Parts: sequence; C-alpha cells; structure tokens
Amino acid sequence: MAAVLAVLAPACTAFDFSAPTGGAPDASTDAPLDVVTMADAGGADAGPGFLTVTQAARVCTLVFACPRLGEAIEGSLVIPVATPPTPLNFSGCMDWLAGPVDQGRPGLSEQTMILAGIAQATTCDAAYTASPVHPVDAGATCKASSCLDPSTLETCSSTGGAFTTTCGLPLFDSPGACTDTGTAICLTLEQCTAGLSCRGSSTLVDCYAQGAAYTAFDCTLSGRQCVDKSAASCVVPPSLAAPCLPNQAFDGCKGNSVRHCVGTFLGQTELDCAAVGRSCNTINGVARCAATGDQCTPFDQDVNICDESGITVCIGGHKQSFDCSSLSGGDGGAPLTCVSGDATHTAHCG
Repeated sequence: MAAVLAVLAPACTAFDFSAPTGGAPDASTDAPLDVVTMADAGGADAGPGFLTVTQAARVCTLVFACPRLGEAIEGSLVIPVATPPTPLNFSGCMDWLAGPVDQGRPGLSEQTMILAGIAQATTCDAAYTASPVHPVDAGATCKASSCLDPSTLETCSSTGGAFTTTCGLPLFDSPGACTDTGTAICLTLEQCTAGLSCRGSSTLVDCYAQGAAYTAFDCTLSGRQCVDKSAASCVVPPSLAAPCLPNQAFDGCKGNSVRHCVGTFLGQTELDCAAVGRSCNTINGVARCAATGDQCTPFDQDVNICDESGITVCIGGHKQSFDCSSLSGGDGGAPLTCVSGDATHTAHCG
C-alpha cells in the first residue's frame, strides 16, 4: 500500500486568541486517508497514559498524515505530539500519548476523551473536526483574527495558516458570540464585574471594562486550574502563575515538570514528571520525562525502525514493537505498514 506522507508545519504556533486583561475544515482533505478504522484492541494494551498504545498509534499516524493536525492538538491540549517538528518523531508522539501521565492532572478525562475522538477518525477532516481547534487553508486572506460567522472565530498561526474554533465548549466555558471590534473575540453577552475572576476551579472569566460581556476560558483543557491570588490566572498546581507569558513559545524544564508553551494564553501547560516517578530532562534538545534505568528514548538510533510491518518505539523508557498492520486503511482499506523516514519525519505507520 502506498504511504501517505505528512506535510509538516512548525509545532510552535501563535494562535492569536485574545488573552485576558480563545468551523469547518478545508474541504480539500475530505477524501478517506490510509489511516485507522480498526476497532480498539481493548484492555490488552491499556496503560496509565492519555491513550492506550493502539489509540496512540492511530493519533500519531494521523499526525503524520494530516497537515497541521499536530499543531492543532498542541494549540489546544498542549501535548507535545509534534515537538520537535523536524524531523517529526513517531515514537516521540507515541511516548507522550501512551506513556505514563499524572492521573491527578486537571482535565485529564476531557483531554483523554478528545484524543480518543481523534483516534476514531478515518479522514483528516474527521480528525480536524474532533480537535478543539481546526486547521483550514485560508491562504493570503487569513487575518490575525476574524469572525467567520456569529459562532466561529478564525485566527492565524505564525506560519500564516488559519485555524477556527467554536465560541463555546471546549475552549470557552460559556456559549458566546464572535465579535469583531478590530480584534475578533468570543464574548458572552451578560452582565459581569469588570476584571479577572475564577468561576470554580476550572474557568477563568475575563469581564470587560463596561461590565456587559465576558470571555470564559476553560483552564482544564490545557491541564490547568483557575487560581485567584493577586490576580486570577490559569495555573498548574502548585504554581501560582501561568506557565508562560501570553505570546511566549517555550519548551523546557521547570523543576521536574515539562513546561510547554506554543505561543498563546490558551496554549501553555506543565506536565508533571515527578508524579509518575520520572524527572524532566532536555538531553535530546526537547523537554521530556525520563528516569534512571530507562531502556531507551524516542531519539535512539534503534528506535523508529521498520521491521516489515512493525515499528520499534520507545514508550515510558521501554522499547517495544508496534505492528502497523493491526491498523487498517480508511473505509476498510488494506492494513497499514511501516513507512521509512526521511529528513522531515521518522519512520511511521502509514
């Protein structure tokens, strides 16, 4: 079966959602792809990660096959599935999704549900739709932000491509309307007290000066909670400040946590390595959770290697082989195989 090669884009994306004082994908990708449709293998490979190994392989296969899907996942859930962007690393993607994750992470169940929805996609369009933000090809017409319709906000990435999101769940915790007064933003038109405040532990409310409208950001989608100290903010406990400034792109260690920020207020998080008995290191140029005694890393020369239809991956420091042929092509197509890598991406299922 012919391989489906991904068109890659940088992972650090500047989604221009307005930070506090957050549509339809491109129809050109509507045809079924050679990606997964097989029913999940069930509990056999279930683990303490965001997904099972089989589900993770599906999502990572889609990240390689669907242009800018990795950017969309990083821009909303802030899981570094496409970091580093070149070469895109299949085992690195698998490690983040199926490797151990802090079971006390805020919003973990919602993040897992969204990722599982992407894993069920059989086309790029379906994968884009399952993501909280949806890549579209707006070409030269893409603006910093605009309203496509009363409920859909469009914003540009740093590479010029466009993304859309609905003015409501899951990025925004209250149904709103897209309003463009020079800068488009999702607003809920209700009376409020001007300034920043928390609605429970999950929602940061930014009420504008007139007190007649607010934006309600869901902190938990990126693994954070709303804390109101000197000023309300989305933070990763026990921190009392946001991981990054609103427009800061960063990937590195903060103590024993991976601090990952893609350049926006919404797209930033910390992933706790210590909670799963690991520590943060940047030995391979990107921040990852690792432990003394690990058998491997996703960057080793004997990882991301094809062996007929199988591919060698490193998940949670343990080397294993995943059989790409256990996944089938779109619309009941032929089983997938392992596709050799090149300068822009490692070997992968496709």
